[in-house]
Amino acid sequence: MGMTREELPPAARAQYDAAQARRLVDVIARRKPATTPKPSKYRNVKTLRGGLLFDSKREADRWTVLRMMELSGIIFGLRRQMVIALEVKDVLVCKYIGDFAYQKDGEEVIEDVKSNFTRKNPVYRIKKKLVYACCGIKILET
Repeated sequence: MGMTREELPPAARAQYDAAQARRLVDVIARRKPATTPKPSKYRNVKTLRGGLLFDSKREADRWTVLRMMELSGIIFGLRRQMVIALEVKDVLVCKYIGDFAYQKDGEEVIEDVKSNFTRKNPVYRIKKKLVYACCGIKILET
C-alpha cells in the first residue's frame, strides 16, 4: 500500500503536489467552455412589462393595447394564459393555452399572438381546430 503525502520525504512531496496540480489543470481543461444561452426556437425575446413576464415583445405590446381597451370599457375580464382542456368523448386529448382571453360584445374571445411562421405550425393548427370543434370558440390571431 502507498504512503500518504505526509509520510513522503520533502522532495517526493513536491513531486506529488506537482502531479496533483497537473491532474487538476487537465480536469479543468477538459470542461466545456461557458457558452451563451441557446436562442429560442422562434427567436422571440422574453419581455418584462408592468411586473409581468411575456414570451415575446409582440405579446407584451398586445397586452398593453388590450389593457387600454379594458380600461376604456371596450372589452371586459381580460386574462392571460387561458387554459382550455380539449376533450373528445370524455377523453382529454390535449390542452390549449391561449395568450389572452376576454369578453367583447357578450362573446368570449381567445387571442393568440402569432408570427406568420408559427401560424403554420401543424400542432397549433390542429389545436386551433379542436378549440373550435370542442368549444365553439374561434381563436383570434394577432
